[in-house]
Amino acid sequence: MAPPDWAAIEAFLVGRCGMSQVQAARTSAIEIQHLIEGKNREQQELWEVARWVRWHDLMCNPYVKPGSRPATPKLMAPFPWEKPEREITPEECHIDQETIDWLNSLFGYDKKQDIESNNG
Repeated sequence: MAPPDWAAIEAFLVGRCGMSQVQAARTSAIEIQHLIEGKNREQQELWEVARWVRWHDLMCNPYVKPGSRPATPKLMAPFPWEKPEREITPEECHIDQETIDWLNSLFGYDKKQDIESNNG
């Protein structure tokens, strides 16, 4: 992975976030990450509002056939960040015995001792 380009980060912090150059220099990596996530979310919300307005226009337009109108804004224009989450199958969750033994040793679990304590 390439090292981050400070000029691009500084341009983002000063230009898009309204910080001074001194404030930008004092911003930690985690703060930068949160600011980027927040700005991305702002952009997503603006796109979602624009989509809703367009959908509402279609719903109110008397020249659009009722059967051709999308039922929801998401059906009209799905965004990449709205992908449905994929269900994980039981086959994907399989843990082999070697991993189970390693986890048991890591946490100090002794199966024999557990069986004896339950029978005892």
